[in-house]
Amino acid sequence: GSFFGSYISDYFGISQIDARPSWTSTALMVSNSLSDNFFLGVGPNRFANLWWKYKPESVNDTIFWNVDFNSGVGFLPSVPVTVGALGALAWLSFIGLFVYIGLKSIMAEGGGQTSKYLTVSSFLATLYLILFSFFYVPNIALFSLLFFFAGGFLAILLEEKLMPKMEIPLSGKSPSMAFIGVFYHIVFI
Repeated sequence: GSFFGSYISDYFGISQIDARPSWTSTALMVSNSLSDNFFLGVGPNRFANLWWKYKPESVNDTIFWNVDFNSGVGFLPSVPVTVGALGALAWLSFIGLFVYIGLKSIMAEGGGQTSKYLTVSSFLATLYLILFSFFYVPNIALFSLLFFFAGGFLAILLEEKLMPKMEIPLSGKSPSMAFIGVFYHIVFI
């Protein structure tokens, strides 16, 4: 892989540097962000503002002294900076529940060979993309794939009756109740 990659980049004269803050710099940003804005963080897409305020002085001695870093070493380690403890707790809850439900469904009995294959492969694809977003900052396509596979995984679990299904009727006995029900769901969503 590296032979062909280096050959092609040398042939076309392409050079690319993947520069990101280190783990310790990201941890420094997290601690400073949580001390300033514990619950909500500095706000979405404002990592660079905090970076300029608290970046380590050793960065000023490098060629990256004037670089705007929009995230830390990875997306998930940067979450406490941008959305605070509440956002980090939401992500931890999502990942924890996903792993718990995934392992429980893989160990469950029943289902055909095809459904077991789809369950395991969609779970592993989602888990891979979650780990990828921990160590790197994914683009919108990879982030969309993460939720696409997670949704597919949950759909398979519902179809195979490995997870309970809850149905909420949107129509009531009267048209006014139906309107209120639909309005409530739109506001809730």
